[in-house]
Amino acid sequence: MSARFCRRCGAQLLWGVLQGDDRPRAYCAVCGHVEYNNPRVRAGCLARTTEGEVVLRTVLLLPGERLQAGALRAIAAPLPEEQLLLYCGITDRVEAEICLVFRALRSIPPGARPGRGEDASPGWGSFLLERFAEDMQSAVMPVYTAEVEGAGLRFAAVHRD
Repeated sequence: MSARFCRRCGAQLLWGVLQGDDRPRAYCAVCGHVEYNNPRVRAGCLARTTEGEVVLRTVLLLPGERLQAGALRAIAAPLPEEQLLLYCGITDRVEAEICLVFRALRSIPPGARPGRGEDASPGWGSFLLERFAEDMQSAVMPVYTAEVEGAGLRFAAVHRD
């Protein structure tokens, strides 16, 4: 339990499984506030540069930011949001993050610099780049879900074009 006192009323928090829930959480017996430990949300983008290199970058979403806007900020490319298609939803339980990775339908300039909060090489990035290269060769672009396992990813195809 990280928080010790209720952020609403200041009373000491208790720890336990609440009715209708499936896991222990910090809660306030005085005002009923529940402290949820929600995952951070990342948006990412796979894009091919005009020189043919494939890049993957991710960013933590800013408060109120749209997923597609975050993906475009990650690659710092002047593309319209309509040029992005969802490629993979990734769950990372260890880092307490989820990441939705889009693929850009148009090439980006090679010198594009990532935006604020950028992570050019997440630990699982090489596995996603490898899968993306395979999909580009086969000309079939499924939408995946994936879960981080150790340093790699376990993929499940959801939909094929």
